[in-house]
Amino acid sequence: MDRGKKRSRGRRRGFVQTLYEVVNDVSTDSTISWSESGKSFVVWNESEFIRDFLPRYFLRPDLEAFIVRLLTYGFTKVVVEESSSSSERWEYAHPCFLRGKPELTAANSFVVTSSPELLRMRMRELQKQRILAIKRIQERRRHQPVVAHI
Repeated sequence: MDRGKKRSRGRRRGFVQTLYEVVNDVSTDSTISWSESGKSFVVWNESEFIRDFLPRYFLRPDLEAFIVRLLTYGFTKVVVEESSSSSERWEYAHPCFLRGKPELTAANSFVVTSSPELLRMRMRELQKQRILAIKRIQERRRHQPVVAHI
C-alpha cells in the first residue's frame, strides 16, 4: 500500500518538476519556453517538441498523453489571439507553475483531476480548438498571393 502511494506521488511530482526544468532551460527556448509574462509556458514548435522532448523527458512520447497529463494536473489552455496563433504553437498555464518559483511545483500544489468525464470533455474542447486553428491557417494560406521563384 505504501508502495503504491509512493509511486503515484513520485510520478506526479516528477512530471510537473520535469516540465518546469524543461521550460526553464534557456537552451530549449526555440521549442518550449516561458511566456512573456512568466505565468504560462509555450510550445513554439510542436513537431520538434514531439520528436525531441517527449521521448527524452516524459514517460510516453505521445502528444495526446502529454496533454491529458497537463489537464489531469489542472493546467488550462491559454487562448491565443488569432493573429499570433499557429498550428505549431500552443500555451498552457497553472496558478502554481510560474517562472522563478520552482518551489511551487511541489506535488501538493497540483491536485490530480480524477474525473474521466472531465478529461474527455477537455480533450474534446482541445480537439475543437485545434481544428479551428488549422482551418484558420488553411484559410489564410488560400488568400496569400502566390510568389513565383525564378
